[in-house]
Amino acid sequence: MAITLAIVSVLLLTHVVNKPGTPASSDSSISMYPGPPIYVVGPQSLTQRLASVGIPQSLIKPVSLGQLSALPGNSTIIIDYSVIKPEVVVGVVKGRVGLNLTSPVIDLLTSLITKGDLVMLYGNSSDLPIMEYLLAYSWARRYGVLYMMSSSVPFDYLIAY
Repeated sequence: MAITLAIVSVLLLTHVVNKPGTPASSDSSISMYPGPPIYVVGPQSLTQRLASVGIPQSLIKPVSLGQLSALPGNSTIIIDYSVIKPEVVVGVVKGRVGLNLTSPVIDLLTSLITKGDLVMLYGNSSDLPIMEYLLAYSWARRYGVLYMMSSSVPFDYLIAY
């Protein structure tokens, strides 16, 4: 549930715009989410969780992984990690997860980031390091920077817990 609240908090911070000079209300209800549609790839339970924390059902749009590339740029996308896990995890050896970084899923994540989409992965807290790595790797591929050694690298990558 904490991950769901973090996702919703990120959505609000990303898409709620106040008039200049108007402070944000500290008692703003999350059910007042006026943002764009949230495209959800995953089971119905993820959609229900988003609705249960106040995202209007009319703004939650279930889609398949194959439909993501056809969405408009600057979309808000939540992907259940269980959907992509079989495509990127190649095995676990001595507690270390092996990833297929040449998977088409990595290409898809990179292309979504290139379009300016806000891409979030939803999953168990035990998978957080892997999900974070997948997003960071995809972001780095988008910018052609797999090792950040310079302060000139654009920093528009966000991780929320």
